[in-house]
Parts: sequence; structure tokens; C-alpha cells
Amino acid sequence: RYPAYACIVDTQQERPLLIIDKVCHLYLDQLYAYYNIGVTMEEVADQVDTLVKYFFKNTGKLKNYEDIRKDITIAVVNAEKNKQKVERGPHRNVEDLALIYVIKLHPMNGKTARAHITYEMLKDYGISEEQLHEQAIENSVSLIPFGDVIETEISEDSLMYGSMVLTNEERCYGAAALWYKEAQQKVTVEMQGIFYVIPSSVHELILLKDNLTLEDIEGVETTILSIN
Repeated sequence: RYPAYACIVDTQQERPLLIIDKVCHLYLDQLYAYYNIGVTMEEVADQVDTLVKYFFKNTGKLKNYEDIRKDITIAVVNAEKNKQKVERGPHRNVEDLALIYVIKLHPMNGKTARAHITYEMLKDYGISEEQLHEQAIENSVSLIPFGDVIETEISEDSLMYGSMVLTNEERCYGAAALWYKEAQQKVTVEMQGIFYVIPSSVHELILLKDNLTLEDIEGVETTILSIN
């Protein structure tokens, strides 16, 4: 459908990407999820077509800071698995995670897309990385508020019994909710002391109370790897 654009599939990232003309990135796992719930391949292709047309129609708008200022949010990705993407734009490393900045787009009813902010875009905006960070945090809290600290439904004999999940209301890039002050306060109250933060995916964090032995922790790691 896009003979004028160079299209490649990048499977080296944490989530496989369809990259169109180097700048338009679509997550293939999300498209596959639509197909798995009964959406036909033709309908999936139509959704991709809508996203791509929307993206390139609004490329000029993405370069104007005032046009996108209120749509900038934060996202968390695995730093190593997304090394190339992370290094292309402003970011903050936290252990093996990277906090990046994205523009939330609204191409279709009920669906969203995100454009990753690169250093080149930041230069066009004429703002500092600190200003970008403050704006992204402020927007994220209002645009995608954290949902709640949810107790997992796990049997009492499981090593992860009593664990909790932190995400946002959209359950999309919800791991970033840990950077919300309100979420931090809520987590501190719910966990009642020291706890482990396990980034099970970019969409949620698992919180575990600090009452496990080293052997228990290794068991938890095995469990999470088997799930993901």
C-alpha cells in the first residue's frame, strides 16, 4: 500500500516494529492482538493505513512545540532491548529501564498512537530536556492518570501472593505511572515499607513486599519470565 515509502520490520527491539519511511513506527504485537480477537487481516491493514496517513499528514505539526505541548507524555522501555531507539532521543536511565518522551496522537476513535521525541525534534522545539521532562510529567498525570494499586489474584501458596500491580487507566505504557507523585504516595501506603519493583512489561509493574529470601526471589524471576 505504500510504494513511495521504504518499509522494514525491526525484530531487534523489545517489541517488533514496522518502520515506514524511517520515522513512522507501528508495534506489530498490537496489530497481531487485534487479529487474534477476530479482526480480519483486511481490517488490520485498514487500521494501519489510517494510522500511516494520519502520521504523515501531521508530520509538520509534530515539529511545532506549541501544537504538541499538551500531548507530550512519558513512557518506560527496557533500555538494553531498545538501545537504538532510546539513544535517538532525550531519556533518563533508571537501572535497566529508560524513561522516554512521546507525543500522544489521536488518529482513530478509541485508539491512540505515539510518536517518539528525538533529539532533532527537541532542537526544533527550542526547549531544554528538563523543560521537556516537567511538561511530560504534568501531561501524563492528566492525560493517562494511574488507575490504582491492584492486588493480584494469586493463590496463597504462590511466592507472589500479596503482590500488587501498578499501571495507568489505559493499561498502556502503565509502567511509567511509578513516576507520578500521587502513585508513589499510594504505593508507599499500600506496601507498608520496603518493597521490590519488578517491571514485568512496559505496561505494568509488579510490586512485592520485602519479605522474601534470595531463593524466593529467584523463583519469582522464573515465574515472571515464564509469563512474559
